[in-house]
Amino acid sequence: MNRKFANTKLPDEGAMVLTIPQAARLLLISPLRAYQLAKEGKIPCVHFGRSVRVVRADLERMLAGAAGREGGVR
Repeated sequence: MNRKFANTKLPDEGAMVLTIPQAARLLLISPLRAYQLAKEGKIPCVHFGRSVRVVRADLERMLAGAAGREGGVR
């Protein structure tokens, strides 16, 4: 297992919201990069005070839309 994901559990299949590290694990990117992309608005997320969560359906929609475009998500 890659060290950058060593402490991050995979989310349950039915989980509606993900932490940034869980979303990073699904996207196969580092958690730091996922936080950067969320801050840039490139990963759809919601804020609850200081907590940041990714709505799984929004992430899946974003990926489905990117799959149809040449070059993917930018």
